[in-house]
Amino acid sequence: MGTVPPYYLKPLSNEDSWVLFRRLAFDPSQDEEKARLEEIGRRIVIKCRGLPLAVKTLGGLMRFKRQESEWMYVMKEDMWKLTEFESNILPVLMLSYHHLPPHPKQCFAYCSIFPKDYVINKQKLIKLWIAQGFVLPINGIKILEDIGNDYFMELLERSFFTGIVRDDYGDIVQCGMHDLVHDLALFIARNSCWIVETEFPGNISKELRHCSLVSVSRESTIPQELHQAKNLRTLILLSGEFKNLSSFFPMFRCLRVLDLSQSSLRKLPVSVGNLKHLRYLDLSHTYIKTLPKTISILKKLQILELCGCYSLLELPKAISELINLRHLGIQSCSLLSHMPYGIGKLSLLQTLPTFILGNTRGCGSLSELRSLNLRGRLEIKNLENVRNLAEADAVELYDKLNLHSLGLSWGDNFDWRMSAEVLESLRPPPALRVLDIIGYGAPMFPSWLQDGILKLIEVSLINCYCQSLPPLGQLPYLRNLYIKGLSKVKTIGLEFYGDPSGGGFPSLQQFKLSDMPILSEWRSPELEKNDFLTRSEESSNYIFEQAFPRLHTLSVKGGSRLTNLPLLPNLRKLALSNCNPMLLGSLAHLTSLSSLVFDEFREPTFLSTNLGRLNSVRTLTIYDCDGLISLLEEGMQEFTALEYLSIFCCHKLKSLPMGLRYLTSLKKLEIVDCQELVNIPDVLQFLSSLKEFVIEGCPNLDSLPDSMQNLINLRKVVIKRCPRLERKLDVVLEKEFGEFILEDDN
Repeated sequence: MGTVPPYYLKPLSNEDSWVLFRRLAFDPSQDEEKARLEEIGRRIVIKCRGLPLAVKTLGGLMRFKRQESEWMYVMKEDMWKLTEFESNILPVLMLSYHHLPPHPKQCFAYCSIFPKDYVINKQKLIKLWIAQGFVLPINGIKILEDIGNDYFMELLERSFFTGIVRDDYGDIVQCGMHDLVHDLALFIARNSCWIVETEFPGNISKELRHCSLVSVSRESTIPQELHQAKNLRTLILLSGEFKNLSSFFPMFRCLRVLDLSQSSLRKLPVSVGNLKHLRYLDLSHTYIKTLPKTISILKKLQILELCGCYSLLELPKAISELINLRHLGIQSCSLLSHMPYGIGKLSLLQTLPTFILGNTRGCGSLSELRSLNLRGRLEIKNLENVRNLAEADAVELYDKLNLHSLGLSWGDNFDWRMSAEVLESLRPPPALRVLDIIGYGAPMFPSWLQDGILKLIEVSLINCYCQSLPPLGQLPYLRNLYIKGLSKVKTIGLEFYGDPSGGGFPSLQQFKLSDMPILSEWRSPELEKNDFLTRSEESSNYIFEQAFPRLHTLSVKGGSRLTNLPLLPNLRKLALSNCNPMLLGSLAHLTSLSSLVFDEFREPTFLSTNLGRLNSVRTLTIYDCDGLISLLEEGMQEFTALEYLSIFCCHKLKSLPMGLRYLTSLKKLEIVDCQELVNIPDVLQFLSSLKEFVIEGCPNLDSLPDSMQNLINLRKVVIKRCPRLERKLDVVLEKEFGEFILEDDN
């Protein structure tokens, strides 16, 4: 393979620079201001010298300035006279920083504590700002977290952050910094923020306030040089395992932030109580089993992160004394069995992702949630341990308007009547976006789910004992639905759609249905509509809407009795796993499919040649389907547009089907871990579009068909873990097919 000459990017033209700048500096409705400020704006843009980052940064700055005098001031700013000095800082970046309000300036400089190319968690960053006192309250109107978010968005709008990653709901979860922006942050922070390599710590300044430790060794120690920084306020262990963690606590009494996450820490020393100024303590993904009682001395602690502490057995009873605690992260602490009594006293608590109900004396009860104005995610576990209905009524979950995600789960040994009453009392707030109900034991879902929580985006119903499904089709914004293990549901009826006229699920995009052992029927409103129109004399008065108009991905697993799917004209991706073979008959109605997965069809299965119009399918994956693959003969001719075919773990397959000859559009053929495969039929010459052929883990295959020589578009052949075949291959294959990869068992 050869190389191509490098392409050197050129600066933007003045006109392209102006177009980019205008898009960032003005709202679409500000046509009058555009005209008034265009001449000055074009002169400012010329100073950016065609550098996109400079144009973006300047556009974000000018978006906040609407007066002509302000624009003239920026154009004449002395900062433009700076050369690309000290750290190669672009003058426009310094200019944008210069116009930031004071507190976002501190927040920006603090970001230099992370290395270049580091992926920054947005929520963690805001918590760090709060812990350092950079985020100040505004007359009690907003909480600190919202003010910190405002700071973040202002820095983002000025292009100080890049590489934005959003979750499924559009919220920003991660970001990064451009190298030049990071250089600016380092320059601003100077000696106050350092990233220290333990192997080469260098001369550490006494002025150091914020430090990240990085180690390339498996085991490291806190460098002695760091002891000079007596007024250190931040210590973050970014990488490496440190042996002398307990010894440094007495040395850094001014610490406000201590991040020991993902370290080898097994026990938090009692001397942590000496860090009386500590506001942020992160012990996530460590091996600690308990927290020392001295943690109750940390009266200023605001953030305590324990996520992924799989060995953590309990929280200390004295945790209720941490009166300033705002965030208690205990996700994925699987050995925690209860919450300590008195946790409801933490009136400032904003996030408590998990609340675990115990069944012994001294445990916190459900009613402790009443006084907590929580936000984000809350999962209440072990609801079978609710002692009386008054506890559930006291929570007043409906009034917790800042909760966006809620999980409610039961374990074993529950009273289904009590479960029904408890769930009825735990009516979620109206703005809830995500709802998970797990292990619920009553025969009917609560009335509030029948009425609908109209802003729900995602719903999961798992291992519940209800006999029918709630009318989720009436939820206008529902995008993701996951139903698993509802062992009492026999039919998905029309009540599921919520609308008697035949519509339902107007926004649903992904639906996963699994482990429904007695589900045998899935009724379709469209079919019911046709029957109604045939029998009714007043059918002209009814307007029927299509159900699932936006559903593009459906997964059905473990439906041994289900024999049909509803009409899904816009479905693009379908995965069927361990299902009734009769379900394949529904493929004839799925005319928009582009991706199809068959999994665990192990028994001999009849696959009708009348599969309907499957000429839109471009990707077909067959996994562990010994009963299906041998019958994919004439049925293959329906896949006229198929481009990617993958066959995995069909252990009884001895020969690929002759139907391969119909796949004239196929670009990639992949055969993996088919232990008994001995023959590939000599029909490959019909695969005129084939570009890549992968054979892996087929130990009994000892030859390739001669017709491979006629595949003029074949560019890549990969053969792995096929010892018999490898012994017969000749290097001439490399000349025939371009890239040829051959790997032995070693």
